[in-house]
Amino acid sequence: MPRKPGVGIDGSTGIVGRYTPDRSEAGNLKLAFGRTPARYFRPVDSGDKNYREVYWRIYVKHPEGWQGGGADKLSRATVLAGSDWQQAMIAHVWSGADNSDRMYYLKLDPASGTDEQGRLKTTRYNDFGNLRWLGAEHTSNAVFNSEALGQWRCVEAKVRLNDPGQSNGRFKLWVDGELSAQKMTSTGWDSLIATV
Repeated sequence: MPRKPGVGIDGSTGIVGRYTPDRSEAGNLKLAFGRTPARYFRPVDSGDKNYREVYWRIYVKHPEGWQGGGADKLSRATVLAGSDWQQAMIAHVWSGADNSDRMYYLKLDPASGTDEQGRLKTTRYNDFGNLRWLGAEHTSNAVFNSEALGQWRCVEAKVRLNDPGQSNGRFKLWVDGELSAQKMTSTGWDSLIATV
């Protein structure tokens, strides 16, 4: 997925991902910032700051005639807690299950890589067997239905970790400037935040 001039919104530089049938991944982009667990991550900032709140915005457009809804994964923010890509937290933004109406919606799906006492349990990237899933929340409106094809959609997400000893964490998703889904702190977030 190389950067290309003129393919983004309003003629800006963008990334074009092309789906190939029977191939599960069309490409991805990773961006490191803040304190990282190993030097090879090469963060885009000074690399020595801890962030408790992260906001990101992307513009996405599926071509007219596209089939497949949101195509599963769109973006995620994660806290890397080790050089083997162990994840202490993942804030997933992805679409619903294939072959159902949910495939046209986005959802927030936060996960913790720690146990209830805040000890890291994951041993690698996407260590699904050691994640605690904290409950998904779908958007209130369809994002990838046939009426939206060929149009740019603005997807914005913001995750805020709990402050120590408090339950004030939030995970929110906006579509085209309107709040469309949110997940508030639960006991799962409490223990997650204590370690990061």
